[in-house]
Amino acid sequence: MIFSKPPRTPKYLAHKLISNGLQEVSEKELTEIFQSINYYKLRGYTYPYQDNTVLNSPFLPNVKWSYIWNDYNFDLKLRTLLFSSISFIETALKTRMTLVSLTLGATWYLNNRLFKSQNAFNSDFSFLQSDWNRASEEFKNHYETKYPESPNPPAWMIFETSSFGPISKFFKNMKPQLAEKESICNYFGFEKADGNKLATWFQVINTVRNICAHHGRLYSRQLITTPLFVVPQKGNWVSSWPNPNRVYAAICIIKNFLDICNPNNTFVADLKELMKMVRPEQLPSMGFPADWKIEPLFS
Repeated sequence: MIFSKPPRTPKYLAHKLISNGLQEVSEKELTEIFQSINYYKLRGYTYPYQDNTVLNSPFLPNVKWSYIWNDYNFDLKLRTLLFSSISFIETALKTRMTLVSLTLGATWYLNNRLFKSQNAFNSDFSFLQSDWNRASEEFKNHYETKYPESPNPPAWMIFETSSFGPISKFFKNMKPQLAEKESICNYFGFEKADGNKLATWFQVINTVRNICAHHGRLYSRQLITTPLFVVPQKGNWVSSWPNPNRVYAAICIIKNFLDICNPNNTFVADLKELMKMVRPEQLPSMGFPADWKIEPLFS
């Protein structure tokens, strides 16, 4: 099939939604909103309120614009909360990976014998090096000026110019028998044998981080990464998560790690206040159990 849909004006799209049954909003109001927020971006929030099995996807009975606008703003605030929280976890992971230098040397990340897969090492190092080459940090410029004969910077510099994804992949590929990998596992509340499970937690955090960084829809989204359920050795936890591919599982992971990296956080209070914007029937779409507030992690 060849795509052939023409571009449409904000006014046309506003008229389309109202004609399809959207209530309590004027065409003028919607047209104004579509001047600054892409219709296609909002489509992800209108979708649950439409019958998408029939032509033109009419709205279900009694759907108000305020429902969609509320969900959009809830998602914006949720992303802000999670992105801020992930920054503490990212900083902690960079720090733990930097501390490996104390026993394995300043440029330990270059030693491919420390890693399980040569192919993964080559790929991960390429990303790390690209991040370094693109960086414009003052300390990077100072290093290259002062040490022109040492093109590979120490771990505490190169990790600082990279982001959560490449660094977490370096962790994942480290050989499991390394005492340094065990130390990182222990810091985050995992046993040495559960290093691969910890890597799945890092992976889902990275997925959420990237969605937040690019202002994508997180609410009601099916995440492509699947964290493995583990009872961590540190902090409070939950009895289960109903769906590992929904945001609730990621929230549980972020909260547990945040208590390690930033113990005096206000995450639970902030989350509970934010969740007042969510109707009970919407909880399953985010993977929340009905009684999530009484779980030890959130009580």
